[in-house]
Amino acid sequence: MENPLRKVFVHLDKSAFLRRKFHLMKMEMFPVEREEITYKRKKAKGKRQALLAQFDSEEVHHRLEDCICPDCQGELKEIGAS
Repeated sequence: MENPLRKVFVHLDKSAFLRRKFHLMKMEMFPVEREEITYKRKKAKGKRQALLAQFDSEEVHHRLEDCICPDCQGELKEIGAS
């Protein structure tokens, strides 16, 4: 007994093939001219610094009350402080 979906899949495969073939034929008949960009855009220098300069900077240091590791109960060390 033949699977009824097989006919559907064969039809879909053929239609996809024909669409692809038609697309390739159309490309041969009407070639597309592609424009190549030969320049690079200038990178805006100092824009970030200019934006940040208008705001006041403020350093905030947070201290932990419990300096004990919850897993091993060891004392935590301060890192990244200068």
